[in-house]
Amino acid sequence: MFIRPRAYVDWTVPTDGDGNEVGLCTEDISYRSYLEWLADYLFETEIAVPESQKALLEEYKEKGASHAILDLSDLLGYTIYETEAIQEMSARGAPYSERYEAEREGWDALTEEEREVWDEGDFFTPEEVYNRLGVEHKESKKVPSHIRHADIPYRPVLAALFKDVHDVRKRYELLDFFYCNFNESASK
Repeated sequence: MFIRPRAYVDWTVPTDGDGNEVGLCTEDISYRSYLEWLADYLFETEIAVPESQKALLEEYKEKGASHAILDLSDLLGYTIYETEAIQEMSARGAPYSERYEAEREGWDALTEEEREVWDEGDFFTPEEVYNRLGVEHKESKKVPSHIRHADIPYRPVLAALFKDVHDVRKRYELLDFFYCNFNESASK
């Protein structure tokens, strides 16, 4: 499982009553308010889909917004810690061979029974994914550090999909599911 291509092209956030950007929701009321804002924002705002996410958008158009929300939140949550290590290694310029050798050592340390659970092709990070994650990590540095919402790297895709979801309650429910599933997946 590898995280889907991310793009950091829009990190607009609402402001609170004092005019401060809501870069992180730590209370239920701010979370609910953010989702209400985001449900409208993604529906109303045109966000250009970068080349790196066009194939992903086409896949999701066929399978629907609900599938996209589940897939994105699952992969983002389940791979968050592994992705962090890989992207930092790649972004600092470490050659792919270092990552491959570390994964090869991990593979070689598995027992026969453990290897039966894994498909060898799923155990190793492909070089193109390694390189992509490094580029995405560098691009993520454009986002101010106080803005930390998990939807940001997928806003172009979500905005395109949400244009066909006319019911604001449905958009809100999808976004709530995205965050709940992401948090649950990340905690495992």
